[in-house]
Amino acid sequence: MRVAVDVGFGYVKAVADHGGHFTCPAVIAPDDGDAALDQVWGGGPRRERVTVQEGAEAAQRWLVGSSALNSPGATRPWASDATERVGYDVLVATALAALTPPGAGTVAVDLVLGLPLGLFGSQKDALAARFTDRTWHVQRGSDPAVDVSIASVMVLAQAAGVYYAAALTGDGRVRDPGLLRRTVGIVDVGFRTVDYFVMAWDDEGLHPIPALSGSIDTGMVEVLEAVRRRAVQATGQMVDAFQVEAAIRQAGGRLYAPGQTVDLRPWMAEAGEAVGRRVADQIRLLWGRHLLTMATILLAGGGAATLYPTLQHLHPEALLVDDPALANARGFLAVQAMRRLPV
Repeated sequence: MRVAVDVGFGYVKAVADHGGHFTCPAVIAPDDGDAALDQVWGGGPRRERVTVQEGAEAAQRWLVGSSALNSPGATRPWASDATERVGYDVLVATALAALTPPGAGTVAVDLVLGLPLGLFGSQKDALAARFTDRTWHVQRGSDPAVDVSIASVMVLAQAAGVYYAAALTGDGRVRDPGLLRRTVGIVDVGFRTVDYFVMAWDDEGLHPIPALSGSIDTGMVEVLEAVRRRAVQATGQMVDAFQVEAAIRQAGGRLYAPGQTVDLRPWMAEAGEAVGRRVADQIRLLWGRHLLTMATILLAGGGAATLYPTLQHLHPEALLVDDPALANARGFLAVQAMRRLPV
């Protein structure tokens, strides 16, 4: 099975060669509760209760994703070194288990991982080494446990995946030959960073332009923080970032506080416009006259839809890609397939 897992600072996005996909907030918490309580409303243990065991090590129980958002022990894998992020392995193992077909036995996985552009050069080799030859025994809720074994590892740069998804089909063949001969800009709006990336064609063929590619230290986290501050002012209560994210993801943008319900959606739009303006200003400064040579700008990432009303004005042909949160993972899988095609 071939799987691409894009572990961002905010969300995990994964796709498999059989067409399945998986997403969840990149949040984990120790599972210290009684799983039997999941049956109070009927059904069995939630799939976001995950048990992970590697080799002879003791099994660990975690809440992963939305369930973790509501846990007092919620944490994000936010270390600047991807190989040291607490929970990074748990999130990858969970995504692989979610995409493993039932009854498949031990599944060999050809894995593709992504890194932000700002970390790619310095950490890609260490991240690949960290996941080589690993095997996990994973159970999600009451689903049958699965065993996944990493057969190979490839590490690619986020934002570049967006370009590959636009240029290649899922089996690695060229989707749009014309796109390959034009200069294309990519803006990938993530949770903690915004990656920008340029691919160009010249006498030596298709290649990225490193001087016009990199990461901006901002993202949806700034939008959520602005909303959180407004919520504190409106309610007079302590509100943390996880509560804000849970309200947006699970309650239609409404935050329930003692004696009141607060609609966060207008503040989301306002904060998204402000952050979008700052990002657009920085992109214009970084790309300068090169914007005039670009055929299009592809807007992607989990925050692209929120910032799109502002970022669309970067270029007359700016395009919000289909399913923008999964674009990197789909592109990673396409590149892996392309590299396996006969020459």
